Amino acid sequence: MALNHTSTVSSNEPPWAEVDQDRLPRNAAADMGKVTDPSTWHHKHHFVLNGVIGSSGIYIKGQQFLHEGRLKTLLSNKEGMSTSVKDHLKAHGEALGLIKKKAHSVMPGSSKSETKHTESKVLSANHLTADFSLRGVAESMTGCESLEALKPVEDSCLLHFEEVKQSSKNWLGKEKAESMTRQVIQLASHRRRQIMSMPTKQDMADYKLGKAIGLAK
Repeated sequence: MALNHTSTVSSNEPPWAEVDQDRLPRNAAADMGKVTDPSTWHHKHHFVLNGVIGSSGIYIKGQQFLHEGRLKTLLSNKEGMSTSVKDHLKAHGEALGLIKKKAHSVMPGSSKSETKHTESKVLSANHLTADFSLRGVAESMTGCESLEALKPVEDSCLLHFEEVKQSSKNWLGKEKAESMTRQVIQLASHRRRQIMSMPTKQDMADYKLGKAIGLAK
């Protein structure tokens, strides 16, 4: 079961305090921060039922629902939130009828329903755009100085793009998601070659010793 980000609620919604928030996936948050750093995933407003926990301690499968109680709390206190986060939460609020939708002007040649669909699509795409930024992935991989440190970063990124590809909210298309997956693999392969060519601590120690006794330049 893919952990899709939707406005679907559940009759089995638990109190927010009882939700294991540390295990929630990145797309449970309105501010998704860095792909590989869960501490930067803020304003979470979803919960998972029947969740399966991955090696990183984060849910990788299960039924993900919008937490209505948490959403109401966030909507009532938006201080410090970015515009994109506010818009994201507002879209959920409108979907549940918590916020009255404003009348929108109709684009030339479009019906009201088409305009409404386009606006909803844009909001969804905006939320997923952050997922498709490779800058954060590259920065995270560059910070890995060993193959052991690189492996979980690569696995986390690949899992994330796979979830996006399967998501019903993936307005960017399957081909785009697959392209990003290939680029993650290429980035990881490049960094792996860099790490393997880096001198070890013993190499550096031998070099310093050799330099000290005049054997190394």
